[in-house]
Amino acid sequence: TQDEVSVLVNPSPTIDPGAPFSVCEGDEVILNASGAGLGGSYSWDNGVVNGTSFSLDATNEFTVIGTDANGCEGTASLILTGVPNPDALFTANPSSGVIPLNVEFQNLTTNATDYHWDFGNGDSLNYVEPNAPIISSIYNNDGIYAVTLTAFNEFCSDTYMLEIDANVVGGPVVVVPNVFSPNQDGVNEQFILETENIASLELIILNRWGNVMATIESLDSGWDGKTKSGREA
Repeated sequence: TQDEVSVLVNPSPTIDPGAPFSVCEGDEVILNASGAGLGGSYSWDNGVVNGTSFSLDATNEFTVIGTDANGCEGTASLILTGVPNPDALFTANPSSGVIPLNVEFQNLTTNATDYHWDFGNGDSLNYVEPNAPIISSIYNNDGIYAVTLTAFNEFCSDTYMLEIDANVVGGPVVVVPNVFSPNQDGVNEQFILETENIASLELIILNRWGNVMATIESLDSGWDGKTKSGREA
């Protein structure tokens, strides 16, 4: 006799790994595969667990295997694109000075296409590459100003901050003359310091033996070349 045997071939299950997408590098992502009749039995490569978040370091292809109740397997792949994060950076020249202070900012950001500036003085600016990387802003009032640059690309952003110190007066400046001529001709008669942004000073003039010839304690006074007794030195 001859028996007939029917063999039922189960089709491989169809796996849906989800749609490809892009995220910022370092962001947390979750992969959730699905498929009819699989009951959630999925195994991803690269150590990924279905439905559990992980950090995406760079663009990568992930493959998932789904197993149904009959032990049949189906596979599918998904590409995740890691978008480099912007690295916001700029310089300020000068970063401090006397008001009105005109500061030039040079944008040194990488991996960005759009920018928002907040100059801290009430002014702001938005622009898109390829605008010139050097811009400027004026600080008319005394104070410390926080300048921030927020850089964007399609998915990510980064912010960088610098402080600008705008002063009513600048740092102290003292200019010391190297010669004067106290000969009563009305020209260059006194040894006097030229100063800027100085509130007070004390100038002691000594001879070669260390004897005090004069002591000046006024911003507007100089030495006429005479000793304390009135003799020409």
